Amino acid sequence: MPAYFSITLEFSHDELDYNTMDKLKVYLDHAGLHFRESYNTDRSYTADEVRDHNQQLLEDNFELAEDQPYTEGYYQSLYDFGGFSEGRGILLNNDPVEGEYSYKIIIPEDEVVEYTSGGYRAIPEKAELIKELIRKMWLFPEIRTIQTGVERTESITTEADIRSGKLPSACPFAIISERHFNCIDAGSFNTEKVDYGGVLLTLKSETF
Repeated sequence: MPAYFSITLEFSHDELDYNTMDKLKVYLDHAGLHFRESYNTDRSYTADEVRDHNQQLLEDNFELAEDQPYTEGYYQSLYDFGGFSEGRGILLNNDPVEGEYSYKIIIPEDEVVEYTSGGYRAIPEKAELIKELIRKMWLFPEIRTIQTGVERTESITTEADIRSGKLPSACPFAIISERHFNCIDAGSFNTEKVDYGGVLLTLKSETF
């Protein structure tokens, strides 16, 4: 299994609505993630079937038990996006903390970043695709943060931890709410305001 680059969209259960997964499906498609097929499921499911299944499990606050087969959990999706060989969407409930869920988009790491003696460096043209994707996804009102990382990075920083001063995972980008921007020391980032009250953070360093 290859290492993966991840884009993580953070949500709060407090804002879960009856059509949240439907809206997510629409925003993902608008951002350029076009549904190809279900992944890691017992049979092939349509985009609407994946949406409805995941919506119901989220409403039930479902978490897969260790002894349950994976086919009883949240359905994953494969997307066509930006010429990458694979873009996979994974829904994670109560991760990293209770009361939150995240939607993680993973892409083979070596198609987004390259390893140098100084660490990882984003491939410029691929980084632009990722940046444009997260700009479009930030328009989805329920998203709390958008964070990126390579496989060796730790899990995302919760919105609550960002409010207390912890930096988001930004390898190389993140978007956080403008109202939380002053809570962090952003000296290691170039910053840019984006629509709907967000701040795009880009690492100043070429490597991470």
